[in-house]
Amino acid sequence: MQPLTSYVTTVENVDRVDHRDGEGGGSIIRTMYIEPYSSYPWVINALKGTIKNNGDGTYSRVKPHYDPLSAIVQNADGGSAKTQGFFYCTDTKVIPFAKEAVRGSKSSGFTPSRDLSISVDGSGVPNGNNQLANLFAAFNNVDDFDMAANPDTLTVDEIQKGAPDYSGDNGSAAFTSDGKCGAFVTATYTPILFMPGIQSDPAKPKYQDPFDYVDPIWTPETKLTQIGRDLQVAAPVGFTFSGLHAGVSDTQTVPEVTWNLTIRRLMVPFIPRNTFHYLSNKLNLLDWTLDQGSGSYVQPEGTALMTVPDPVTRRAPDGTLYFDITLHFKFRMLWDSIYDPVNLPGDLNLHPGWVTWNHYLCAPTTLALQNNKMGYYPVYWVDGAFSVFGKRRPMYLPDSTVQSLAKMNALPGSPAPDIRIAPFITGFRPGQ
Repeated sequence: MQPLTSYVTTVENVDRVDHRDGEGGGSIIRTMYIEPYSSYPWVINALKGTIKNNGDGTYSRVKPHYDPLSAIVQNADGGSAKTQGFFYCTDTKVIPFAKEAVRGSKSSGFTPSRDLSISVDGSGVPNGNNQLANLFAAFNNVDDFDMAANPDTLTVDEIQKGAPDYSGDNGSAAFTSDGKCGAFVTATYTPILFMPGIQSDPAKPKYQDPFDYVDPIWTPETKLTQIGRDLQVAAPVGFTFSGLHAGVSDTQTVPEVTWNLTIRRLMVPFIPRNTFHYLSNKLNLLDWTLDQGSGSYVQPEGTALMTVPDPVTRRAPDGTLYFDITLHFKFRMLWDSIYDPVNLPGDLNLHPGWVTWNHYLCAPTTLALQNNKMGYYPVYWVDGAFSVFGKRRPMYLPDSTVQSLAKMNALPGSPAPDIRIAPFITGFRPGQ
């Protein structure tokens, strides 16, 4: 066959095993034979992916290889189409193998000795004629397992010949396998769980890279809210109830279920530090449509809170560094009586609405606020002296304030400061 590149001359598919476990996941294991052995780093890089420099100040993903058979579309009942899964290469193994069973290397001057005394040079490696030094010498001997002294690095003539030429190597001709040493590469493919409902077809509108929406985990959390006022009882006088009287020195705790969402972004070239700094502890100014797999729902304004992300450094097979980033969000889905003077100016009545992260359950003592009716009221802090002579600010700012706070759009290639979009698309150029 024609050489694929100057480093890889043969790639042959040998075997494939498809395994599915009881949880619907599993793995696909493919075994391939490649020649020469020294070409395996490029094969591994193509299997596991890396980060590509586009040359214009931006970077892009070279995604892990997708198992070709799992991409076959099958006809399901009713004429709908389904695939076998999203199996990407996540692990590899290389086993040197010579077709004529020429494996291993020369003894590398290994001298038998029972001397276990240790003398260490400046690099921390044992030296001297002792067993440890001999072992280090054997470990450090670079060989491509074809009995030749040098690794297989092919020239143009050798590529045309289809085998390396060791005739010019002093003393190594007798140990030459003429390029017959290759390697078995075992690639393990496992399914990646993408966020349901993501439009992953670049040709369609609203395309979103599924590698930015991986492993969604929904976790319920109980939020306990203290009402903050002593309870009172209706005390009878005679045969009637005369009204409320004190006597219960306790406050009521109201539980509320909130939802935490963690979702990962894979293979991000740079940590979008500015984006995270600007959007952490911000609320969504615009509605956010999410999908749970069984249908979409809208996360109303002010009910989605972005918290602090967790980046983890990874290394591609070619040595390139990138980051897997876990994004954290908190969602509040509570419909109750709220007082919102911003949306209803001049209206002092409590009205039904979505409770945002800036609302707190209480019965205020200010009589102007609907005579102490229980409800969710906005919570603010004041930055002036004595918390009086200053500007009132809510606990959490909306993501729209990022423009005025940090002028984020002035950064090259920066997206709109929107927690629905920005945390999922930044990180492919420096300074975002």
